[in-house]
Amino acid sequence: MRIVYFLEDRTQEGFIKAMVERIAKEESVSLHSLIHDIRSARGGSRIIIEFKNFLKDSIKMDLSDIDLLIVAIDGNCKGYAD
Repeated sequence: MRIVYFLEDRTQEGFIKAMVERIAKEESVSLHSLIHDIRSARGGSRIIIEFKNFLKDSIKMDLSDIDLLIVAIDGNCKGYAD
């Protein structure tokens, strides 16, 4: 099972990958069968620009072998008050 992730930073990489593995384990999916293809935007505020680039690049990719796409962004790039 190939899972493609588009995440904002390393913290999300660790958290969301661990969450996916826990769900897989609870659903009796072998962790050895998971392929984690992690794409990340570095530098928080660049996430929207990087995601647009990711979408453009995905047009060129063979999407037929992707089983799940996970996209995550957190809400603190503009500060907690905003």
